[in-house]
Amino acid sequence: MINDIKIVEINKKIRLHLIESSKFKTDLIGIYIKRPLKESEASMNAVLTRMLERGTMKYKTTKEFNEKLDDLYGAVLVSDVHKYGEKHVFQFKMQIPDKKYIDSENIFEESIEMLNEMINNPLLIDGTFNEEFLKQEKRNLIQTIKSIKDDKVTYAIHKCIENMCENEPYRISQNGSVDEVEKINSENLYQHYRKVLKTSPIDICVIGDMEFDYIEKIIRKKLIFERDEIIKIDREKTDVEVNEVKLIEEEMDVTQAKLTLGYRTNIRYEDANYEASVLFASILGGGASSKLFNEIREEKSLCYYIYAKLEKFKSIMLIAAGINSKDKEEVIELIKNSILKIQNGEISDEELKIAKKSVISSLKARSDYPNSFINYYYDQTLTRKNIDIGKTIKKYQSISINEIVEASKKIKLDTIHFIKEKVHLNEN
Repeated sequence: MINDIKIVEINKKIRLHLIESSKFKTDLIGIYIKRPLKESEASMNAVLTRMLERGTMKYKTTKEFNEKLDDLYGAVLVSDVHKYGEKHVFQFKMQIPDKKYIDSENIFEESIEMLNEMINNPLLIDGTFNEEFLKQEKRNLIQTIKSIKDDKVTYAIHKCIENMCENEPYRISQNGSVDEVEKINSENLYQHYRKVLKTSPIDICVIGDMEFDYIEKIIRKKLIFERDEIIKIDREKTDVEVNEVKLIEEEMDVTQAKLTLGYRTNIRYEDANYEASVLFASILGGGASSKLFNEIREEKSLCYYIYAKLEKFKSIMLIAAGINSKDKEEVIELIKNSILKIQNGEISDEELKIAKKSVISSLKARSDYPNSFINYYYDQTLTRKNIDIGKTIKKYQSISINEIVEASKKIKLDTIHFIKEKVHLNEN
């Protein structure tokens, strides 16, 4: 799928990644601006991406902005922020048709000009952001933050992480908090915006059927960032000692209780046994063939759903289940027992085969679309792992049951978070 890759530093801590592939009929440009995950910045970052989509000094209205995208053969341009462990990353992506399939030799150059306009020349009034637009976007973000409580499954996981990592940056939500959003004004947001562009490490990734020299020349010429002293972003802390298990219980209006168990895996993404830990999580709770699903849902009928997932960048594993409150202690014991079985080597060849097939299928799917592949590529650059999907697949294929057992023995239960059904007293 990948014909060639070229990586070059085009400015101070700005790396250009050129990925040649003839598989797709579109080109995708992704700009990733990396920040530390901090209470004082998270909400500003989230608001900022929304403001940058509201208009530029050249395209002052949403209508003009979208009309320009239509002129670029229906190009798609989006911006948002993502949480990668304790890193908070701005993502600006633009997808355009490859010039071979349209009647335009200059579409790439025009697209880079559009991206530069959005990032470097946002709509300003008297040297700062539009106050009315900012009020709207703050209101929208506050609504988004508050709405997490409406999705009780997501809320339960969020609260487990918040309590589990109470003294670590990872507790901070991707969108920050309502209190921090309310502190934002046009002046402090603009100052933060200027600091972000001047001091953040930046990666520019381009994937398509391209001529490297041409693409590099255009980006050097058209995408200009003013640079200052670049911030250092520390590696996430993963060696957190667990002295006792935290027990947190909430009472809410829910039709089914939500149980979330947070484990420290004690395996970092760069460790040799990371892939074994991925297979462990898959065997434990990766789907309808997993131990948790079969032993707790199918055999015992004690949960409505149950699954396990790894948080790769923070070296934690979360197990989430929807249950009846009265079954809480039994379900916790059954979860612990399922883990113990794996630690004792009770993994069948069929379970191993299904887990490998599931993980490998997910990896292969990453190469089906430009956006999923560019996300995979950036993920791999952050972790300094092999970007060759074929080599990664071979790694998974070679993993033995013994390696999975050894990985499973490293985990330690840190937090149990439980949302139980609220009891309503009969007023009669």
